[in-house]
Amino acid sequence: MSRWSADSTVVASDTESIETRLVGKVTRDERDRHSITIVVSALPKKRLREEFKSRWSIKLRAPPPTHVSTAEDLQETIDNVKCTSKQTTLNLLVSSEVPEISFNVPSNFETLKILRCASKRDKGRLFVDGASTYHNVRLDRWEAHRHKNHALIIGYQRGVRIRLASIVPNSTWAKIVRAQDEFSSSEQEDLRMLFEKLSTNLEWGEVKGTVAAILSLVVGTYKSAMGIKTDDGGIDVRYAFGLAVATSAKMSTIATAAGPAVMLGAVSVAAVYFIPWDSLFDYLKISLSWLWDKICKLWERFKCWVQNLFTGAEAEKAEGKPQGQMVRPMKFSP
Repeated sequence: MSRWSADSTVVASDTESIETRLVGKVTRDERDRHSITIVVSALPKKRLREEFKSRWSIKLRAPPPTHVSTAEDLQETIDNVKCTSKQTTLNLLVSSEVPEISFNVPSNFETLKILRCASKRDKGRLFVDGASTYHNVRLDRWEAHRHKNHALIIGYQRGVRIRLASIVPNSTWAKIVRAQDEFSSSEQEDLRMLFEKLSTNLEWGEVKGTVAAILSLVVGTYKSAMGIKTDDGGIDVRYAFGLAVATSAKMSTIATAAGPAVMLGAVSVAAVYFIPWDSLFDYLKISLSWLWDKICKLWERFKCWVQNLFTGAEAEKAEGKPQGQMVRPMKFSP
């Protein structure tokens, strides 16, 4: 084995050990006699179980039920869980190397908690499929309902996001953009003129301002509810469409061993939903079909401009800024 290979093996081993200890600590701190815990990880099960050992092995005859599963076997693990009437919480504790999960959790659990076991400096994400269900309700529609006897807790600060695979027409999420009949005659004319302006030769600064003006019109009255944050893959938004939510509302957080979490409800202000760019643009294209004659030739460039506007990626080159000096992403504000 070469020195490089040996060093790489040591680094990988150290990383795995750190990850195992972190998952173990979160598990020990989060589980209790009223919960069932499923650790979702590809780490060695034997090492994980060693880390799970805690005061419970001394104070109780048996520690709280803890299962280890891969992301692929998660549903089978959930289906095979045996719980008592006193075990009302299901903890899904996911190690940071797992990129996504999906599941259907039954109604007998009064609380579902989804946490990502990662350090504060970790900028990764855990994407939960929006089609996953809890209490027979899709997670991407959870906040459209009132839940008296069930609670969904998301570890948003360490990167847990509910991902929308698509935006269904006539759904609440379709309100991300305005329909044609919601634009006044003057606004429709403004949009036509803005797209015509983009078809001319413009400097990046002018393009940026024009694209921002278009998005402000298209998002319209919903912009104050969206709380947009972006990354290279898509946008994070909060679910507040059609609800009277004050934009200055203070987020109520829940302390967990994996960082602050939020309980999703009718007035949640956390941006825990993730919409991939492709899904957003597909729906935007449908919603702006009445303008298609003006935008069809510009569409691919327009998509790039929108992404660059939010991430600042293209602005580095267009404005002659040194590579690595990030331009602050633009956000919609009320």
